[in-house]
Parts: sequence; structure tokens; C-alpha cells
Amino acid sequence: MSTIPERSPEIDNSIFTVGKYNVSGKSIINLTNRFYLDISKKFLTDQEFEIMENILLKGYSFQSVSSEFGVSKDSIRYIYKKTFFKIKSVSNLVLEINELKEKRNQLRANYILEYRQLIKRKIGDETSFVDKKISNSHFPFSRRLWNMFEKLDIHKFSDLFAIPLETFPKFRGFKGKCLQEFIQFIEFENLEEKFEGDFFFFKRKFK
Repeated sequence: MSTIPERSPEIDNSIFTVGKYNVSGKSIINLTNRFYLDISKKFLTDQEFEIMENILLKGYSFQSVSSEFGVSKDSIRYIYKKTFFKIKSVSNLVLEINELKEKRNQLRANYILEYRQLIKRKIGDETSFVDKKISNSHFPFSRRLWNMFEKLDIHKFSDLFAIPLETFPKFRGFKGKCLQEFIQFIEFENLEEKFEGDFFFFKRKFK
């Protein structure tokens, strides 16, 4: 919207092609002005809205609008300026919101990408951890527990996880202090979620 002359200018009624439709220049301007009016409806009085409608859509001159509504041309100019600056501020706000949405979408896309990469790294770490030898652990094994692992042919963490928790106490000699040390080893290596079975129930039952 720009400063309105005393009389509405002649509108270029050339035909434009929009997609598969032919639209006149007048139609485009009317749609634009209707959009401006719809935005301004909430902050204009009914009379102010009607004045702007007559000027923007019906093409009335300032003089005819002034006579019809009994308001001065200066008042009409004030209404127009008020409408113009309000629409401008709303348009700027919409642009800012759209920019924020784009930033939000970009941040979301970056987060998803980083999350996927993290999952891939975690899966890689999990795979390498499963293949890790128990002998590489820094846990202070007693000879009792170490001999039990040797007896059960447990050399890697994957060998350990292949046995359900509830099965360990069934092995001969895997009781008392040996079982308690085994529980301590699981907690030391943060293996609580690696086994088949509820570790915390297992711990309450046997510790």
C-alpha cells in the first residue's frame, strides 16, 4: 500500500497467466486490497473499515467518500496511514515468524542428523564392546570368579551376555561370594541392561 491519490488511478487491466488461469491486473489488485482489508478488520472500526473498502475495492475518490461518510479528507488520510503502518508491522511480524520457523526446522533437521550419527556411533561402540575380552576389564577379579569364567568358557562379553542371569546361580560353585562378586562386576562395567532378565530383581534375590 502506498499514499493514495485524491482519485483512484486507472487500473491496468492487462491479462496475466497464473498457472493455467488467465487473471486480469484488476483482479490481482482487488485480491491484494481485499487481503489488506481482512488484516485490518480487527483494528479498524466498522466505519473506518467501510471507508477503506470504498477506497480500495470500489475505487471511490476521497471527495465522494468524504461526502458519503461526513468525514474530512485529512481524517481519511489518517485512517489510511494507520491501516498502512499496522499492516506493515503485521507483515514484518509474519516475516519474522517465518524466519524463526525456518531456523526451527533447520535446528530440528540438524538435531535429527546428529541423533542418527550418535546412534550409529553408539551401535558401533556396542558392537566393539560386545567383542571386547573380559580380560581387558579393570575390575579386580578374584581367582574364584576368574576360574568360574574359564570353566564356563566365558572369554568375551558376548559370551557373558549369551547366558540369562537366572542361569548363573545354577552352575556348580557359582554361589555365595562368587555370585556377589559377579553382581559387583556387572555394576562396575554398567552391564545391568545387557543381560536377558531383570538385573535388579536378580540382585535383590542373591545379594
